[in-house]
Formats: sequence, structure tokens, C-alpha cells
Amino acid sequence: ARHSVHIGGLFRVDVEELSVDSIYLTVWASPLIPLHMGKTEKASIMIEHHFGRQLQPPIGEERINELGKWVRKEINVSGNSWDASSVDIAVAGLGWCAIGLKGEAVLGVWTYDGIDVVQRNSLISRRAEIFEEAGFTDSKIVSQADSAASKLNRSTCCTFGNI
Repeated sequence: ARHSVHIGGLFRVDVEELSVDSIYLTVWASPLIPLHMGKTEKASIMIEHHFGRQLQPPIGEERINELGKWVRKEINVSGNSWDASSVDIAVAGLGWCAIGLKGEAVLGVWTYDGIDVVQRNSLISRRAEIFEEAGFTDSKIVSQADSAASKLNRSTCCTFGNI
């Protein structure tokens, strides 16, 4: 536990508590939004030094200030299989994270005040069947479709395992 995934400068998911060794977190967002995984203890440093620059959108200090306060919402998730995503954590208008685990976890989801964060049943539950390996990966299916997806501005995903 105690790892974080930054989805641009739009939202962040912290794995705060974990009853098992691994959790699979698949990010579904625009392929133009950079992802960054690191230790939660360094997340505030990452935001301080890279928010609005490497972690974008938003772009620039002025836009960051316009968006308002960065707030945390605690989400408790549970699942009974790594073979399928159990639940999604959706961040209104920004994307979602599919969560696959066999156990329980406490997640801290950070985004701007006023942005809805909801837990729901997984939209693409069987996605976990085609994971290539644990770690920060970009699936072969997504890689093959990347150029077409970028041209069409469709969403893509990256999977983080063994967080």
C-alpha cells in the first residue's frame, strides 16, 4: 500500500490500506493525459514541482487557481477476484479507474472541490483477463490501437498491478 497514481493534474488515487499484496488499478482516460505512479509520501512533492507542467491539464498557475481547492474523498473497495475488475471509481468528466483485487482496500481519491467521485459496478469487468504483467503497463490491445485512438480522441488505459 501507500502508492499513488496521478492522472494528469486532474485527479490522484492513493492506495492507503490494502488487505492483500496486490491491487490492479486500470486507468481509463484520454490518451493525452499523462499518468505517473509513485509513493504516496512523495505525492505532495510531485504536485508541488510538476502540477500544471508535467502533471497537466490544468496548464499554468492561473488555471490551477481558477479550478479551486484540491480535496480528498475516501473510498472503501472490495473484490473477490483478480481476473475481473470488481468496481470502478469514476471522476465526473475526467475518467475512471477500474479496480481488481481479491480482498479489501481503502483508497483516497483527490480532485477539485465540486467534482463528483463515485463508486460503481465495473463497466468493463473482464478487462483483467488480458493483463500482460504486473507493474506499470500499457496493454498490447491498447498499444495496437493507440494511433487510431489518438486520431479519434478515444480513451485509453494503463494498468498498475502489485501496487
